[in-house]
Amino acid sequence: MDEMTVTLVGRLAGDVNPWRFADGTVKASFRLAASERRYDTKTREWRTGRSLFITVQCWRGLAEHALLTLKTGDPVMVHGRMFARDYEKDGRRNTVIEVEASAVGPDLMWCTAALTRTSSSQAAPAEAEQLSEPPIDGAYEEEPVEAEVRAGEVAVGAR
Repeated sequence: MDEMTVTLVGRLAGDVNPWRFADGTVKASFRLAASERRYDTKTREWRTGRSLFITVQCWRGLAEHALLTLKTGDPVMVHGRMFARDYEKDGRRNTVIEVEASAVGPDLMWCTAALTRTSSSQAAPAEAEQLSEPPIDGAYEEEPVEAEVRAGEVAVGAR
């Protein structure tokens, strides 16, 4: 089955969560929120509709940069591979939809950004050394796969 590549636009719904695995691999995850906004012509007011929350995973260098850069409420754009992950809790099988990001950046419609370029020869940031251990439930036992950018993107989100 083909991968589904998506571009999401929203705001960080909480802090970026850090992970460091035994082999030194760094992972960061965060929840991205997008809410529907509609103009009510009868009341002449903007109304907030339903919200969508989705978990975004970043690996390695992208994870380190996300940990150093992103804060709760930041407007961001995420590009990556959407997938379903199954897990079992309390004897019940569950499925969640997540995005493995290949790119994350600020949504310049709602903020400004100052870029700091890094090279691959630079050492990992000191803040990455403070990362916690991986989750006990073994939800990420498989070796992570880098997301591949493909044609046919879908833009999702509301401001």
